[in-house]
Amino acid sequence: MAVAELKLGLLYSWGKGVQQDDSKAAELWRKAAIQGLPEAQQYLGYAYFSGTGVPKSGSDAVLWLNKAAEQGNVAAQINLGVAYLTGEIVDKNPKLAFYWYEKAAQLNDSKAQFNVALMYLKGVGVEQNDDLAIQWLKRSAAQGYRGAEEALDRIHAALKKT
Repeated sequence: MAVAELKLGLLYSWGKGVQQDDSKAAELWRKAAIQGLPEAQQYLGYAYFSGTGVPKSGSDAVLWLNKAAEQGNVAAQINLGVAYLTGEIVDKNPKLAFYWYEKAAQLNDSKAQFNVALMYLKGVGVEQNDDLAIQWLKRSAAQGYRGAEEALDRIHAALKKT
């Protein structure tokens, strides 16, 4: 039942085959999320993050995103990273941002790998470490993430000049 509610929620969110209705989508995601479906928890958490179909609520966003992230949902992990890095819906906490980005990076998400690399390069939420930054950039670039490829190109060009 949870999967059907998730999918029906997506149809309402997109307006595909039904009239677009973000509130109905969030209601369906809530039903699936309560049943423990991580994808539904992530969608519901993001709805609270953005205020789409539900009132914007940092505490509800974090509650549902955490549930999904703890089950290995990469999108939820990244959304938590964004939330803690920007301080948009929760108190800014670069260490928690790094924690969640690194979780997603370890699950092979190229954008998360790139963000972890940047955090290592700048020492945001973690001790600055150029070697680890380059390792994460290489992992991200190996998956074709253009930002990581460009960063590595700039690093190599800078090294040639010295």
